[in-house]
Amino acid sequence: MERLILMSPSVCKFVASGYGRHKALVIALLAVMACLLSSCAVLHGSASGTTFLAASQRHVNFGMGFENADVQSVAYRNPSEYEEYDRWTGAGQAEVIFAVANGPDTALQFSDYRLPAMTKSWTFNENDAQLDLKPTHVLHDRQWPFTYALYPHQAAGDRRDCVAFLRSWDNPPDDPMHRPGKALFGYYCAPSGQSLSERQAIAVLRGIVVDANKIPQVYFGQDLPDDPRALRRARGSDSSHRGNPEFPFYFSRHYNVGNDALH
Repeated sequence: MERLILMSPSVCKFVASGYGRHKALVIALLAVMACLLSSCAVLHGSASGTTFLAASQRHVNFGMGFENADVQSVAYRNPSEYEEYDRWTGAGQAEVIFAVANGPDTALQFSDYRLPAMTKSWTFNENDAQLDLKPTHVLHDRQWPFTYALYPHQAAGDRRDCVAFLRSWDNPPDDPMHRPGKALFGYYCAPSGQSLSERQAIAVLRGIVVDANKIPQVYFGQDLPDDPRALRRARGSDSSHRGNPEFPFYFSRHYNVGNDALH
């Protein structure tokens, strides 16, 4: 018989008695237990998919300035994480990525100190030599505050006043590293030629609404729709000069309850 892993007596009895009749099932069981006991990483390639979202399926909305905007939304799902990319294009523009640790004993490897790096990750910002984040501030009037910074964006003679922001919240109580279960980051730019004061930027942040209560669980082996066009849209692989080439970010990490060992 193949090498056994440490198992309970009842499981060992099942393996010994059923090996001949259910060889494939037993081998699969051993593989799963070996993965669990060896702190295996998240299997992003299993039961994953990227699709376009309708307006009713989107979990992030801006409360001001985009009433008649063109909105593009894409979602990536796997058994441990949900990531959503949203783009609003009107007189102004905004892009947001929203991530949720959507599996058991799972948190996001995400920090509120990553605002400069996350802001530069956008296609809209990455080649902008004029990108210069002002000092960061924290908006404290919510349970989970926003970290934000104003910055000017100038490219091809088009100057815009913008605000970069991020937020993380809903920390799983059992995670020994106290990482968040939900995170959001993005930017908003005022219409070309219009200024954006700090007071106006705060109003933008206060208008962002996140509804994370209707995200369905994904299971290993589940057949999910996967549209390559949606992934290209979110990554900015088209001619729009928008998107984020790192989408999806795979922020999710498994942790052991009561154990400082990370996966």
